[in-house]
Amino acid sequence: MDQNFASPAVATLPLQRPAINGHVVVQAILHLQKLNGCSVNKLKKYLASQHGIDGQALDVAIKPIMKMAMDRNILKKLGHTVKVTECKKNGNASRKVNTSKGPKGIHKKNCPSARKLKKIKKMKGSELRYRNELLSHLNGGDPEGSTKHMIKSKMDKKFFNPNEVDKALEILMNNGKVLQCGRRFVSVENPTRLLPTRKANNLKDILKEKGSMGASYKELKSAIRPKDEASLRGHLVYLYQLEFLTQRVADLRFYTLQ
Repeated sequence: MDQNFASPAVATLPLQRPAINGHVVVQAILHLQKLNGCSVNKLKKYLASQHGIDGQALDVAIKPIMKMAMDRNILKKLGHTVKVTECKKNGNASRKVNTSKGPKGIHKKNCPSARKLKKIKKMKGSELRYRNELLSHLNGGDPEGSTKHMIKSKMDKKFFNPNEVDKALEILMNNGKVLQCGRRFVSVENPTRLLPTRKANNLKDILKEKGSMGASYKELKSAIRPKDEASLRGHLVYLYQLEFLTQRVADLRFYTLQ
């Protein structure tokens, strides 16, 4: 009688589980990775058999455990991702753990790491990679050219130091890669629009008349009166490619070479 009464009582006692130690979980992940790889189900079975931790308790505690300084590859094995984003408040990189299993399309896969982000921010305008990035923006950006403000904004979004734009532009202009037409900077690679034939001939005549004195962009614009400035900028680039003219960085005036 006593035995029959005692059996159901024992069966209904709650299982006593030890508190989950985050270090134990991390070690379990590392151990499973060395074997056949780690998944959430494998982790639950391993912790239940080796440490008496049931799956329900692990589900409750998994989020704070994921906030530990764990290896990025471990998080990916568990279906979690680590995203490195720029902290807008102080300029430092902050690490966020995304525990959702939905689409991860908000952040690009090639987001720079904290170390890479810090290195890019220190990059100077005199460095080749910085200048190439700026030139790439001018080549693929607004066909009418970009103002200095537009360039700084673009470089900042690309995690480059925007304060180095002035130095980079000066070097690119000295190297004959960029022309300054008024407030806008244009690449000499691809002229987008050209002036009508009559205005194009007038532009050549004006530059020849100016001779060694040269002409500023403002003077050329006033004399030609183009329908849109993009065509004047494009034609200046076109004449530059033909080696008909050049621009001196010292005074930003255009001079004929013929």
